[in-house]
Amino acid sequence: MKRLIFILALFGATLAQSSRQSATDVIRKFKEVAPKYLEILEAGETELEQLRVERSDMVAKFHDDIIIIKESYVVDAIKKEISMHQQITGQPFSVDVTCLKFVNTTLDMNMDLAGAGFTNCINNVDEAFNGMVAKYLNAIGVQETMLNELRLLDVFRGDNVFYTPQNIIDKLDSKLADLKFNPESMNEDLKKAKETFKNDLEKIRSDYVGCMTQGEQLLSDGITLLNMQLTFSCLGKLI
Repeated sequence: MKRLIFILALFGATLAQSSRQSATDVIRKFKEVAPKYLEILEAGETELEQLRVERSDMVAKFHDDIIIIKESYVVDAIKKEISMHQQITGQPFSVDVTCLKFVNTTLDMNMDLAGAGFTNCINNVDEAFNGMVAKYLNAIGVQETMLNELRLLDVFRGDNVFYTPQNIIDKLDSKLADLKFNPESMNEDLKKAKETFKNDLEKIRSDYVGCMTQGEQLLSDGITLLNMQLTFSCLGKLI
């Protein structure tokens, strides 16, 4: 009986030593996995930071483009107004002054209407830009969330390093093999997001040019009509 107890005790000690070895294997495995996860985190953060910088550059250039476009149309409209004013003020004294005042008043109204149209154009840009940025940030937020959700310490949850060490080791192996997060895939997703962002900005810019061109054309048509009124209604002449 004593011999049996001794054998059982010896067997238990052997099992304990084996279990302790498995526990140290958990630590070894964790130390193996942790640096690789750290590399993934650093790579992901680097990609995100680079994308933030590139996004800021694109947004800055976009706003520069928009104001330059607006300036060109505003300057062109003012040139048209000045030219029409020169037509009005350069008429001979024989031309009816009251009629010329009507033409001048209509010119002012046409300029105000052009300004209203230009404002609508810039408002369209603002709304489109805000909507596009929200969509873009949501796409990037998904990537950031994936990085934030990368966890290692949760492998110990629900398991005992001495009692169920293999479960922990299996979970660590699964972490490495988990394809839900792939640095290359994330990099590709970020590239797609950047390209989409760039293309969306270009479309907004293009639509803005189209809108401003339409407003400019309406102003040009109005001034052409004023020239006709100047000669037909006021019996003036084009200088």
